[in-house]
Amino acid sequence: FNRGFNLDIPLDGEVFQITQSIIDMNDELDALYIPLLSNWRIERIGMVTKLILRFGIWELKHTNTDPRIIINEAIELSKCFAEKDAYRFVNGILDKIAKGCKKIAEST
Repeated sequence: FNRGFNLDIPLDGEVFQITQSIIDMNDELDALYIPLLSNWRIERIGMVTKLILRFGIWELKHTNTDPRIIINEAIELSKCFAEKDAYRFVNGILDKIAKGCKKIAEST
């Protein structure tokens, strides 16, 4: 990526570590949203939408950032880079996951 875009992203930096964590947890992150796919098959979801969902879910689980901010940023990414109206789908899935994370946090 650094060579392809003539960038200097340090391999020990936060961006690289977060990206690697999301890659490593790929299956676990997918497993969290797949049960929420009412009337959808995983094959119908575009790759960019999947990446946005994975990133949003990772942030919900691993940061203290307000879920409203995470969801809003995911919606904006979807509007710019994903399929038309994917932002609605992303909003619904991340909202359900955020509510589930909140319930787990409150019960512990």
